[in-house]
Amino acid sequence: MASINLTCLRSLTVFGKCLESLITHKLRLLRVLDLEDTIGLKNKDLKDIEQLPHLRYLGLRGTDISELPSSLQNLRFLETLDVKDAKVTQFPAGIINLENLSYLRVGVNFAAGKMGEDKNVGKHSYNFFVTLADLICGGYSERCESGFAGQFSVRAPEKIEKLSNLQVLEVVHIASSQEGRKLGKLSKLRKLGVHLDAAGEARKELCRSISSLVQLEQLEVHCESLEFLKGTIEPPPMHLQSLRLCGHLGNLPNWVRSLTNLSKIKLLRTGLKQQDIEVIGSLRNVIILGLWEESFAEESLSFVKGTFQKLKLLDIEGLEKLKTIRIEHGALPALEKLRVRKCLELYNNEQGLSSVKSLQNLNELDLTSCGDKPGLEMELRKQISGFHNRPVLIIGKYVETWKEMMLNSLYRLFR
Repeated sequence: MASINLTCLRSLTVFGKCLESLITHKLRLLRVLDLEDTIGLKNKDLKDIEQLPHLRYLGLRGTDISELPSSLQNLRFLETLDVKDAKVTQFPAGIINLENLSYLRVGVNFAAGKMGEDKNVGKHSYNFFVTLADLICGGYSERCESGFAGQFSVRAPEKIEKLSNLQVLEVVHIASSQEGRKLGKLSKLRKLGVHLDAAGEARKELCRSISSLVQLEQLEVHCESLEFLKGTIEPPPMHLQSLRLCGHLGNLPNWVRSLTNLSKIKLLRTGLKQQDIEVIGSLRNVIILGLWEESFAEESLSFVKGTFQKLKLLDIEGLEKLKTIRIEHGALPALEKLRVRKCLELYNNEQGLSSVKSLQNLNELDLTSCGDKPGLEMELRKQISGFHNRPVLIIGKYVETWKEMMLNSLYRLFR
């Protein structure tokens, strides 16, 4: 960087190892500093952050930063602070002075270690649907439990209501009714993610706050038990497009039926029943559904005729009791990607995953980590062999192209 005139820089992104003494007065006109996933970044490297008074964006995601400097409060123009997947556990008191702060992303990305996988696997994939499951609320079951999630979320700042321009706040740890109540004063919030580690009045206050956030589009809630959500959010945010729930529910709250704009639903450990799946299927704009570990409690999962008319991605993973998946003709007509992973009890025959042949828009079928299922695999090959769009079949860790699938089918036929 010695040959670069730093005084002219407005945006700086660092890859790999971070340079020592990166922050200098020569960068005083800098507006964007992106240090995401940089190696070797230390707390002391941020001590002179106030020398960047015009900074609008500060990205520290995935770094080893564990403490933010108190001088951060001097960045009066800062609009985005991203410390997600870093090691920060609390904010400096002066953060409430950042009146222009609109995007505050903190805590652990709960889906980064989905089902115990390496959080970096496929991190920079350019396949939109492949990474969708890694961008949502909660794939790693242990992280959804109260103690674990609380340890890796960040406590909401004192007097957070002073950050009146916040539009995105995720994922903060709420441990008192007062903290839950203050969230309702952030009237511009469009995206909210919370881990609730309190009972009684704190849960009621959180529900009241959610109801009052009329501009909310994305909601993510983690709690050991989500029973308190039933019948307590009235009215629900009518513009809600994405709902991510991690914790036991038993059945869906009644207010979910009124979420006509909902397009993405991701569930973990909710313990839902077949009737709840049908409720979700009746929501006309749902295009993505994730059913992960213990989100569904029964042995047979059915997608009945006329439901999920716009669904494009169905991701089923870690349902230990699941034995059959039945797709009726007329259900899931727009489905493009079907993933079934880590469902070891699936029957090793057509009943394990039936009527896939009706999914004529399918371009990817993934059956991985479901144990030895040669009968089911053969049946799936047979069902999709006539598809005009030649879908990819993924079995185990091996991706079978349409051409290979046809050759394998012919080999079995004539051997």
